[in-house]
Amino acid sequence: MVDAPDRIDTILDIRFLHADMGLSFFAWLRNAARVRLCAQLERGEPLPLLSAQEVKAAMPRVQGPAPRVCPDSLEAVIPKIQLPSLPQVFFELQALLEREDVTVEELGQVVSMDPNMTGSILRLVNSSFFSFRASIDTVSRAVTVLGTRQISSLALGALMLGLFRERPCTCLNLELFWQHSIATGMVARSLALHCGRENPEKYFVAGLIHDLGWLALACAQPEMASMALEKSYEGQQAFHDTERSVMGFNHADLGARLFEAWALPPNLVAAVRYHHAPMDPAAHDEAIFVHIADAVVKGMGYGTSADSIIQPLDVAAWGTLGLAPEALGPIVSELDAELGALCRVLLMH
Repeated sequence: MVDAPDRIDTILDIRFLHADMGLSFFAWLRNAARVRLCAQLERGEPLPLLSAQEVKAAMPRVQGPAPRVCPDSLEAVIPKIQLPSLPQVFFELQALLEREDVTVEELGQVVSMDPNMTGSILRLVNSSFFSFRASIDTVSRAVTVLGTRQISSLALGALMLGLFRERPCTCLNLELFWQHSIATGMVARSLALHCGRENPEKYFVAGLIHDLGWLALACAQPEMASMALEKSYEGQQAFHDTERSVMGFNHADLGARLFEAWALPPNLVAAVRYHHAPMDPAAHDEAIFVHIADAVVKGMGYGTSADSIIQPLDVAAWGTLGLAPEALGPIVSELDAELGALCRVLLMH
């Protein structure tokens, strides 16, 4: 029987397997994670799975023979993804995003074409995520309060979430997947606000969709996804590196290619493609915020059951934010307080 302190240490050792504990960022994050786990224990809540072996044993099993996976197979996989058809409102929204003179009325009219998107946006802007004092009951009013660019970003995020959240999946815990995605969006937005970036909602959307390439792969090619997951727990590589060694590409490559096929805005494509290598692109910084947010979120235990280990941190990316690790305290507190409510808002049918 492993006692509680040793169990917590083991959990943290696994979660921070690839972390350079000489960095003040990780030292602060691990301490904050310890405090959180101790609080869970005091409340009588179950602790996360103890080890990589337990996680692997708990993973959903895909029936059938092991797939034959050849490197450089991205082009072979893409046609098998079977992307859902885009609604007309997507193309209308894209046309508006390309204009600088879009009006409140025009944007409100286009978003209102899709009742599900309208409902998602109104629930979101009336949630504690924004904490407006007065209720907002129309898209036009939401545009007036937040601005056209912010609402355009949220509309695009709501559309992407709606297209992917109902996809069947046999090798992924979808509840944990969406919790991690929404949490990453929340922290990316909070970091952007803290650093004075304009249109913080685009950082939220970038975080929300950053792992959709992984979801698409897990839904369309579960055997291939399961092989990558199992290999990741057999070695010491970061998960995205294991994917590349097994398949010849990783979920970031796949997600970016899928979004390029949909002609999503370049900043979102870059956020997906580079969220594990955020200093590669020069034109957009969403990948930097998503990269840092992903580490924070996993450090606090909001990872998926299959990919709960923090990936290596790009120290230069963290340095560009100019923040002390202690600045993450209020951001983590807000995440803990608001995540459950926001998940209910965004994932309700």
